[in-house]
Amino acid sequence: MLRFNRTIRSMLALAALLLLVACAGQQQRDEREEVLRAFEAELRYGGNFESLINYMHPDYVKDYPISSAELSRLNLFQVSGYRARSVVVSDDGSTLNQVVELKLYHRNTARERTVIYPQLWRLDEERDRWMLHSGLPNVSRN
Repeated sequence: MLRFNRTIRSMLALAALLLLVACAGQQQRDEREEVLRAFEAELRYGGNFESLINYMHPDYVKDYPISSAELSRLNLFQVSGYRARSVVVSDDGSTLNQVVELKLYHRNTARERTVIYPQLWRLDEERDRWMLHSGLPNVSRN
């Protein structure tokens, strides 16, 4: 009987631990999805590519500064479409690679073009938020 009680207690403790881990994982996924949705909304409706820098990791911006010429070039476009073509999350859930297809409407020429925009997102535990570790869309190619 004593052995049976220990087994039951061990099983309950294991179940509680698994539940805590599952809840933490769900919260991390929810936070990631919230940041991705906010980034998409800012890109589509914000009208200003400079505001996207707030989503980028400061070390990345320091290593790869964004020039005013690049921002001026980007601000010639309005995002008319945003579609995630692939999303790959690392096994530990701390990194996300996303490939986005952007439809960009050029404000001066009234033409639309498609740009593939690869994104690398990482959970920054120090800042307790998801941050972009890749640049802004490259409109000079594709």
